[in-house]
Amino acid sequence: MYEWSDLRIFLAVVREGSALGAAKTLGINQTTVNRRVQALEHALGLTLFDRRNRGHSLTEHGKALLEPAKRVAKAANDLSSAAERLRRNISGVVRITAPEDTSSRLIIPIAADFRRQFPDVRIEQVVADRRLDIVHGEADIAIRNGSGPDDDRLVARRLPGFAWSLYCSKDYAQAHGMPASRDEVTGHDFVAYSEGPVNWSGYRWFVAAVDPTRIVSQSNTIPNMAAVLRSGIGVGLLPCFIGNDEPMLKRCFDAPRELYAESWLLTSPEALSSPQVRAFVDFLVPRLMAQRNLLTGNG
Repeated sequence: MYEWSDLRIFLAVVREGSALGAAKTLGINQTTVNRRVQALEHALGLTLFDRRNRGHSLTEHGKALLEPAKRVAKAANDLSSAAERLRRNISGVVRITAPEDTSSRLIIPIAADFRRQFPDVRIEQVVADRRLDIVHGEADIAIRNGSGPDDDRLVARRLPGFAWSLYCSKDYAQAHGMPASRDEVTGHDFVAYSEGPVNWSGYRWFVAAVDPTRIVSQSNTIPNMAAVLRSGIGVGLLPCFIGNDEPMLKRCFDAPRELYAESWLLTSPEALSSPQVRAFVDFLVPRLMAQRNLLTGNG
């Protein structure tokens, strides 16, 4: 079966009279044009051009297929135009909830790009570490980190997991050194969480190695944890995509396997049936997937 993109190149060669002219019009190199025309001929089992020093001229088979190719091109352009009209007609509100760090670092930039394509859709962001009730409409979409979906009434899409590791300030590292593994954390002052990740199994596993008498402070949010660690009073856990972006902090060691947290996008079937929510989910998910290296601490 031929590729539609090869038909587009075929028509450009006909229009310009040569592979070189088509390459200039399409913004690709001449070798690519020749290769794709050959691929089209191979797929169709026909020779479409007589190739001469002065350019390309259509064979009888090429002439016979020219009008059908133009009709396919018109249909494809009509499809694109119809899709563009549908995008412009999508309107309404999408309410998404996510933890503050996920919202500010990941969701907000993607939502801004979405609004440029769908200006009539309003994105409402609810920053909350508590779990809003998606089934009963407290939000249309939730990003949940740390564990999988717990309600089979929800539609779930798995996202790249978040790697966590131990961080401290550069001043702390210079004064006290850094633990090289979980086993060495007992010899350091530790900043714990009072909310948020405390129920995550990876966090509980790590904190089991901490000397309780050396817990020097607590934070209830990830942004607050980063601020406390910048002050230099101890070591603490952060998602790598947050900690790695903090110029005053140092990562003590690579994320152990136990500190990889699941991440999920959750919505309800009712919410997903609305065009604006469906459009936002389809826009958001591939862009989050593209940031896999960042989220796993390798970006």
